[in-house]
Amino acid sequence: MFIRNQVGQFIKGSVPLFTDSHREKIRISKIGNRNGMFGKKESEDHKSLRTSKIRGENHWNWKGGITSVMTKIKLSDQYSDWRNAVLKRDNYMCIWCDSKKNLEVDHIVELSKIFQLGKILVGAENVFDWIMKNRFFLGVWNGRTLCKECHYLRTHGRQFATQNFLTI
Repeated sequence: MFIRNQVGQFIKGSVPLFTDSHREKIRISKIGNRNGMFGKKESEDHKSLRTSKIRGENHWNWKGGITSVMTKIKLSDQYSDWRNAVLKRDNYMCIWCDSKKNLEVDHIVELSKIFQLGKILVGAENVFDWIMKNRFFLGVWNGRTLCKECHYLRTHGRQFATQNFLTI
């Protein structure tokens, strides 16, 4: 490995980790049929079998299916489509200050209130299915594009706290 200075230039006299002949031997060893996977393609059956072994309860990091309903909603395709539709409708600009930076999509009728209504109507275990089936909260009318600062102002009723540090 060559040694570099602070500017990134090589320092004269430093010794490489591998010589050129050693690098060439490594390159040749990886060419063609000497590589164990050369010319092989994993079948779809084998791929699905391999991946099914590490999904859900079989995965090493499984914690008993504790993904919250709100997380499932926000990771769904319908939510992504709704978000993109609202951004497109508002021309990718904050509707309050016309900023095009740090955009977020805000629910006019808050998602948490819709979630609470669903828990009352159908019970906590069926809320996700109820929200996805009815999808009334995913109407473009229930969204607006705000920048991060305006969204914070709308949510918390005060200015977004910017961090100003004194430099000594």
